[in-house]
Amino acid sequence: MASISRFRRDRFALESGTGWKTISHDAPQRIEFNVMAGRMVEETLFPREYRIDGECVEARFDRQYRSAMRNSPDHLIFLSALVQLQKIVYIYFCNKLGHNYDPLAPEILKIWPTNINVALPKMITSSKDVVHRVVMQEVRALGKQRYFVRTQSDIDGTLRIDGEAMIYVL
Repeated sequence: MASISRFRRDRFALESGTGWKTISHDAPQRIEFNVMAGRMVEETLFPREYRIDGECVEARFDRQYRSAMRNSPDHLIFLSALVQLQKIVYIYFCNKLGHNYDPLAPEILKIWPTNINVALPKMITSSKDVVHRVVMQEVRALGKQRYFVRTQSDIDGTLRIDGEAMIYVL
């Protein structure tokens, strides 16, 4: 299984000229938890690229699901989607503030979600080429090192996450 320690800088690239700024890399995101003792649920998202155009960001990724729970179908876990949204906001603010996003570099931002609303009317079972679209509805500077952001996002037109967060520049 891939991990951040196996991330290769040569797979990290920026592409521009199409209106979209594309960030490609292979740094996966993994979440693991249990609801019942000894019955782990795990999901790993394998991002392929992030595309930024103004106030819009798209993430394209594949996913892998494992569960020791009985009758647990392979589906996108909303907690994975929340982690993905936080990473997208991080990438967006790196771009907005003129920094290159480098997942191996020291952190330059802290993101503190303050309000999150999730709607998941049906399961997302796609595991290849899943798309998470995010629109920054409001971005407001609250001082030299603080921002407020309000986002609206969806994954494959199904799972919707609306959120607000405070951003602190370190």
